[in-house]
Amino acid sequence: MRDRELTARTKLAFGVGQVAESIQLNTFDFFLFFYYVQVLHLNPVLAGTATLLALVVDAITDPAVGLLSDNCRSRLGRRHPFMYASAIPFGLMFYLLFSPPAGIADSALFAWLAAFAIATRVSLTFFIVPYFAVGAELTENYRDRTSLVAYRTMFSFASAIALSAVSFSVFFRANAEYAQGQLNPDAYPLFGITFAAVVVCAILASAAGTHRQIPFLHGVSRDKGNPVRFAGLVRELTDLAKNRSFLAIFLMSITFFVVAGISECCLTGLPSQVLDDTSARSSAVFLARSSRSARVSRFRRSSGSVLEDRRLNRQSGKSTERPSTWSTRAPCAE
Repeated sequence: MRDRELTARTKLAFGVGQVAESIQLNTFDFFLFFYYVQVLHLNPVLAGTATLLALVVDAITDPAVGLLSDNCRSRLGRRHPFMYASAIPFGLMFYLLFSPPAGIADSALFAWLAAFAIATRVSLTFFIVPYFAVGAELTENYRDRTSLVAYRTMFSFASAIALSAVSFSVFFRANAEYAQGQLNPDAYPLFGITFAAVVVCAILASAAGTHRQIPFLHGVSRDKGNPVRFAGLVRELTDLAKNRSFLAIFLMSITFFVVAGISECCLTGLPSQVLDDTSARSSAVFLARSSRSARVSRFRRSSGSVLEDRRLNRQSGKSTERPSTWSTRAPCAE
């Protein structure tokens, strides 16, 4: 029964999973680069290269994990084994990312940042890719799909606001030694372990909260019960690269996130240089984060809805020309 209504409990359980990605993205955008460059004094070129390597690996592992999840056969279904398994590795990698050994050379610090940034992103991929698939498979009811997106967006905004508020009011408060608390190196390991624990709890809560929905999720297609073949994945990606609609969205995505990344770096670093008041810095970063979250949420909803709907329609054998039901747009008259 695909076109079914979901309870508020199920929607909340699904929505809370977005906390994991929101904290990871906002932490990487607003704290990680600042920590390694301004606090640990890593060469900015090396810091940028390390985070770039993490993004490249993330781009490769996303479709790979998607392929593994699509072909997974277990009593927990296709999605939940990966969701459950990702929690502890992510928490450990996230904590170690903010706890490098003291006094190591730039080359070793670069290796540490690259290794644990990659490990953090990959471990989150094992949750977030199946998590988004769960959202698409829970129901084909238009209103409930729209509601799921609303719950997810609500948790994304709420966790971003909480991250900013807690970080500057608890971890990066000014003291006698550090008038600008964000420059205090001793605050970052505690910051890391705290939000690692939050993300672990969010992942487990989302997986456990949607656990009873496993029988209603899509299973491995009977005609696609073959072993996982990465050659097939390469072939599918090659075919996708010939799709003009995908290429337009892809190029637009690159442009959008390059501009967003530059603005975020400016809005994060500039307040620390020109604003002495902690509350003023917190407000500036909060406004930057809120603006970023709003832009990304709107962009993802508008660019991803049609492609996701087409993927689901291909799985079910339906026409790919009908309006998307995974977006927040009003249904079109057919």
